[in-house]
Amino acid sequence: MATRTRFSFLLLVTASLVVACGGDPTGPPRAEDVKIIVHTTGGIAALDWTVTLDGADGEARCSEPCPWAPQITRAVSDGDVEEIAGAFVDAGIRRARDTDFGRCALCADQFHHDIIYRDRTGLYHVAGDGPNFPDALETAVARIIFPTSPE
Repeated sequence: MATRTRFSFLLLVTASLVVACGGDPTGPPRAEDVKIIVHTTGGIAALDWTVTLDGADGEARCSEPCPWAPQITRAVSDGDVEEIAGAFVDAGIRRARDTDFGRCALCADQFHHDIIYRDRTGLYHVAGDGPNFPDALETAVARIIFPTSPE
């Protein structure tokens, strides 16, 4: 019985050290590990822009035309990077890896998004528009495109 108790105690201590030292690899993103690239096309105005959020550089860059014009680059704090990346994680970007939600041929005024998301857990790619594209991912895309929350 004493051996079993010692083993349980050692297992608990080891698990605690792993969590304390290494953290949860699927946990919240850290700014320095985050890079998100969103290429958006479509809509009535036939938009075509790419926004890159680079946590290591602490900036968001946009091709023209840029939603936050006339700036092409804007500074982004670590907290903002982590919040935006967290919105993508909460929206299921990791679970949806390599998913193409398709294009809606009959839908008007749709924005097609091609998203590449990277953090310490890996590289994820999703694309799509229309009714099959998850609302939560659409909201996460809005967080990276516009400097302030659309809500």
